[in-house]
Amino acid sequence: PTFFVCILRSSFIMAEHPELWDDFATFYVEHLEAITNVMDVELQYMAHTKEAKKAVVVAGAGPGLGAIQVRKQIKDDVQLYVGDISPQMVEISKSVFVKHGIDIQCQDTKTDIQVLDNIDMALPDGCCDRYLANLSWMFVPDTQKQADEAFRLLDEEGIAAFSVWGRKERCNYITIPLELAKEFDVPTPEAFKSFQLGDPEVPTKLLKQAGFQRVNTWYHSVPLAMYSGAEFMDLISRMPIWKPVYASLGDKVADFNRRLEEEAQKVLDVEKVIEFDNLGIVAYK
Repeated sequence: PTFFVCILRSSFIMAEHPELWDDFATFYVEHLEAITNVMDVELQYMAHTKEAKKAVVVAGAGPGLGAIQVRKQIKDDVQLYVGDISPQMVEISKSVFVKHGIDIQCQDTKTDIQVLDNIDMALPDGCCDRYLANLSWMFVPDTQKQADEAFRLLDEEGIAAFSVWGRKERCNYITIPLELAKEFDVPTPEAFKSFQLGDPEVPTKLLKQAGFQRVNTWYHSVPLAMYSGAEFMDLISRMPIWKPVYASLGDKVADFNRRLEEEAQKVLDVEKVIEFDNLGIVAYK
């Protein structure tokens, strides 16, 4: 049989505006990939990726750090498909594989890196026994559909592992700009309509509706290495998810950025951290 790992990334923002993620790609690698990769590692562990006998599907490649980790864990005869909706992210992934000595042009390496959208995967039913989705589920326009897709792709003994945004009170990385958007009376980013996935009951219900028999969840808060409020402001101002907010601010951009810096600095001044809380989920078919 043909074995493969398929690494994909999807969101309605990405699908409609992949150019935003193209612009963001290099900044993401420099400032955020190390943060999101913490959950990559946890999901790989929780899904027993090394023990996969058939195939692994990973939904969410980004610039490829998690993909490299999976490639190094799986057997040599397992094919690896790496995908992202952003062409720039895909190009970065290709360069990362080359730097790790993997010749992606050689068929023997069984590595295929291309632009893919995980909400509509052209893969056969029951094609894998592991499915990983790190921080992509909350972005898709139909969260039930991704749960259904995971169930469809897994064989009868399959395991799926997801991560999504977690507790709002432990996720000031998102809530600081979110509250300021309300203060400035500008529209809340569409993506935050799926923040409710951070309540364990919500993804559990979606996964059981898809057909999974058992679901286990856990929280994991990851700190951001921010030394100043100004550094946080720079990060938020360059993230694609906040582009609609900035577009709606008009001549208030400078004031918004000033308030971002102030609020983040308040957190740091009381010796706390900017943190990104995650909910981890493992589901058994």
